[in-house]
Amino acid sequence: MYRIAAAYAVAAWLIIQVVETIFPAFGFDDATTRYTVIALMIGFVPAVIFAWAFEVSPEGLRRDRGVDQHASPDPRMHKRLDQVIIAVLVIAVTYFAIDKFVLSEYNSASSAPVGYATPIGGSIAVMPFVDMSPGGDQAYFSDGIAEEILNLLSRVPELRVVSRSSSFAYRDRNLSARDIAYELNVNYILEGSVRKQGDQLRITAQLIDALTDSHLWSGTFERAFDDVFAIQDEIAAAVMPALEVELLHELPVTTEADPDAYTHYLKCRHYYLQRTSNGLEAAVEHCKQSTELDSNYAPAWVNLASAYINQGESGQRDYSEAYELATAAVDRAIVIDPELPFAHSARAWIAFNFERDYPNSAKHFRIARSLFPNSSVILANASVLAAHLGYLDDATAMVSRSIALNPSDSVAHSMRGIYLARLGRLDEAEKDFREALKLSPGSGYHSGNLALLRLLQGRPAEAIEYAADLDDEPQRLSVLAMAYFDLGDQAASGSAIDTLHSGFGDSFPLKTARAHAWRGETEDAFRWLDRAVREGHSIEGIKNDPFLSDLHADPRWQPLLESLGLDDALTATVDL
Repeated sequence: MYRIAAAYAVAAWLIIQVVETIFPAFGFDDATTRYTVIALMIGFVPAVIFAWAFEVSPEGLRRDRGVDQHASPDPRMHKRLDQVIIAVLVIAVTYFAIDKFVLSEYNSASSAPVGYATPIGGSIAVMPFVDMSPGGDQAYFSDGIAEEILNLLSRVPELRVVSRSSSFAYRDRNLSARDIAYELNVNYILEGSVRKQGDQLRITAQLIDALTDSHLWSGTFERAFDDVFAIQDEIAAAVMPALEVELLHELPVTTEADPDAYTHYLKCRHYYLQRTSNGLEAAVEHCKQSTELDSNYAPAWVNLASAYINQGESGQRDYSEAYELATAAVDRAIVIDPELPFAHSARAWIAFNFERDYPNSAKHFRIARSLFPNSSVILANASVLAAHLGYLDDATAMVSRSIALNPSDSVAHSMRGIYLARLGRLDEAEKDFREALKLSPGSGYHSGNLALLRLLQGRPAEAIEYAADLDDEPQRLSVLAMAYFDLGDQAASGSAIDTLHSGFGDSFPLKTARAHAWRGETEDAFRWLDRAVREGHSIEGIKNDPFLSDLHADPRWQPLLESLGLDDALTATVDL
């Protein structure tokens, strides 16, 4: 009986080790492994009972009571059983030794996320905090708390923090911390919950080592609402030692504000991130209320500026009015807090897109990046300026870094695809455009980029197919005008460009100029370009736009670039 029990125990242990190694490779989850272990444990009892009830005799397996207890058991039977036990033990010990001393380094390396070189101190994703409030109506607040902690950690240069949009995309996905960490390419996960009732807060947070699924730290904070800023700082400070990050500078702290102003600020962020007309309108109103309650709360001024900019670029507010309001708001923020990174980022965007003051734009982007080196948003925006000035390799490197920080940002993938296409790396560009569509299925913006790529690839018929999915009518008409021209259908091409003129030319002169340039209509192309410049329309990327390349030999091209501050001699002086 004892031999049987020992053999079963050793064999069960070996099976468990093999199961833990093999099951994940075939897609079995942790629950399957647990059930296997439970089954083996349960099986131990009947195995012992079986060994007690039966005896291996010279005549074979017989019930114990049927065997002469005074007869000597066949020594060969016991010898064979001992040999089996020894063999299983040898296999178990060998497996343990190989796993412990040979494969441990390999397993730890292979289990770690791949595709990004982890910076010193590791990497972390801050998940959206769960709203545990009685009314379930405080999601804007719980999200805001998580985002503020994320921003604090992101300002540590030694730490890579995945952006909000990537980590928050896992809100409703039923994935383990390990799976999330693998997809986001991080070592640690910070999760938590918020309960807000009246003026009382209860915030719980826990830090998980995703590779081992172990809890490194947890804390619960029950305070008055007025202490929310201190709680955020305490959570960030508590997390850092567990991450084994050697700080070269002091950990940033939360900018404090009047509690009611802070509430309106979080609501402003909540509505702003909806990216809808109604959302932007609500964001403006809440940010206004925030600044009225606390005129020295700089983040509210920055968010107000961002909302104005988005309203102007979407056509919801007059373009010039929007940028003038945004300029006043962001300048106020910089006066209040000169070290607020997003204030400088917004100021850089205004200087670039509205004032066309590229040296000033570059200056503010440099400041923003130095204050917040791990911001995917700042890096992506700075890449637009770099590409506009003609520094496509720098732009590609910046947006690639942004994607590493925010892998689910479909727009960043499309941006990199555009830069690669302008570098002539069309196959690589297509990979990024397809990844963008995978992340945002049905997006007209990404389909539009693929349509333009098909034109550059000499596949106009496919460009027309992609154009069918575009909700951007000016872009669709521009693509059709160029594609039908390439197919030799002058009537269809002419109809598309006539509709573009009559319906959208006044608002989108650059897209109209592109179509004319592609059709070889140089005079019309320059006429629409001049109009774009004169009326202050967006001319982003004009210097290296492949659809305008036929204009480069025209004597009017260089003077046009000089008037825009995009001549090589001028852009070379801009320090990115």
